[in-house]
Amino acid sequence: MIENKKVNNMTLQTKNVVVLNRDGGRSKLSCHDCTKASVCPAFSAGSMLRPGDSGAPIHRNVRPGQTIYNAGDEFRGFYMVKSGFFKSSFIDSDGVLQVTDFFFPGEMFGFDGIDGGQHNAIVEALDIGSVCKIPLALTGGRVGSLWNIDTLVILLQTASESISRDREMMYALGKLSARRRFATFILDISRRMARSGFGSDAFKLCMSRNDIANNLCLAVETVSRLFTQFQNQGLIDVVRRDMRIIDRERLEMVAEREFDSEHLVCLGRQVNASGSYQRGVY
Repeated sequence: MIENKKVNNMTLQTKNVVVLNRDGGRSKLSCHDCTKASVCPAFSAGSMLRPGDSGAPIHRNVRPGQTIYNAGDEFRGFYMVKSGFFKSSFIDSDGVLQVTDFFFPGEMFGFDGIDGGQHNAIVEALDIGSVCKIPLALTGGRVGSLWNIDTLVILLQTASESISRDREMMYALGKLSARRRFATFILDISRRMARSGFGSDAFKLCMSRNDIANNLCLAVETVSRLFTQFQNQGLIDVVRRDMRIIDRERLEMVAEREFDSEHLVCLGRQVNASGSYQRGVY
């Protein structure tokens, strides 16, 4: 089922996510079976509910491009990413779409709906994945009970991480050069991939170069040029969306301060004319 929604005078198609029929035997998933239970704020509460009970977390499978919620949708709870990757964006008054964040397994989204009771962002799946919707009622009941306190603490920690990430992004967009912005982005993706259970030095980029450029407020040509520069300088290796961080120390140096690429002295490698590299200055 597809329905059209108006967002800032633009028509968007909302593809309804697939909700597993947990009572009908298609899925026996419960909070006890979830691999993300240790980081989920609903685990203590949800584990006391049976699949299908009113207020129980709702598990959903999604396809690439499916919309989880749209700007203007009523806020009814939070979402925990179980698998796959997601992106959030919004459309400004001029009709321009801006990618604001990406979400990884074990991370949560939906906090944009708290203020005002409506979501102001669009969240969609980047690939095949699944999410758990944590109903608002599950985090607001049984005030003063132990599990409710634990739930609220985890929610506050998650919201705090989101605020910190937004603040860092605002600083990067306002103060950092394209080169430093790009290096910071790669390191952030590496850290979050590792926290999600993937490798920190070798991983597959879940987002397109267009999405990366949009998120960093750079031209796609600039992002492509930076990929090439970083690879030629021995910082990373990229084959399509497969990325490997070769020299994390120098990558962190690039992210932390501005360098003249012709006079950067560090413990890294120097790219020579043949395309190979050696220790020294570049």
